[in-house]
Amino acid sequence: MATREPKLYALPGSHPCAAVEAALQLKSIAYKRVDLLPTGEILLGPLLFGGTTVPGMRIDGERLVGVILLPLVAAAFLLASTVRGRRRAPGR
Repeated sequence: MATREPKLYALPGSHPCAAVEAALQLKSIAYKRVDLLPTGEILLGPLLFGGTTVPGMRIDGERLVGVILLPLVAAAFLLASTVRGRRRAPGR
């Protein structure tokens, strides 16, 4: 199953969203940012990312919500890159 680019659902000017976005950039993780309108997270959040607060994220259909994304995103992508790296290794 191919890994799709994760989507970060954020509000412009939100400090928690900026923190998660900075972590994604620091880890060189490709992502797509989707800016929501104010109160959009309350109306659309449960459908898009499973919560009513931002930041919210979807990674291969998995829904993550809140600043808890920081350690989870780092661990998930570290694991994925390790597995991908092993598949590419010659002679194995």
